[in-house]
Amino acid sequence: MIHAIRLRGRARRLRADELIRSCPPGTWFPPVRAGGSFPIGYHRGVIEPSQRHFEASERLADRFPVLALTGQLDYGTVAAIEQHLEHLIGRGHHAFVVDLTRATLLTSSVVNVLFAAVRRVRVAGGGMALACADRNVCKIIGLTSLDRVAPLSSTVEEALRTLANRLAQD
Repeated sequence: MIHAIRLRGRARRLRADELIRSCPPGTWFPPVRAGGSFPIGYHRGVIEPSQRHFEASERLADRFPVLALTGQLDYGTVAAIEQHLEHLIGRGHHAFVVDLTRATLLTSSVVNVLFAAVRRVRVAGGGMALACADRNVCKIIGLTSLDRVAPLSSTVEEALRTLANRLAQD
């Protein structure tokens, strides 16, 4: 299938592989099946990578690790978040807090990674709690029902208490 794509002020009909070859190396593209085409509306200005602000750090608070995720948590940061969670779980931490108090954006791809982490730690007899301050990020957590499997608190200290209480009950 071929779509009309506007490049440099004029419309051209390009296949996805033609567009990829016409752009400089390192340009980000949405996932496309081999030989397929990009959706209408993609052009060079849309497909270039945005400057994301993202940081992840780990610390130990009380007796639980805290994974602090800062900035825009979207598709471009999923691999790093997944790696940090794998690292925590791989070291034997089956109870921890994910600090989202400085997150400004949360997408469904990151929510899926958090759901997978909750499943893994629960199977191992542990748990995960979330700390969230941004109203929009908290709303996403509520809409996806992530707060039903990982308790949501407004501060890290509150999340640590909630996690300790939940593990003591089990």
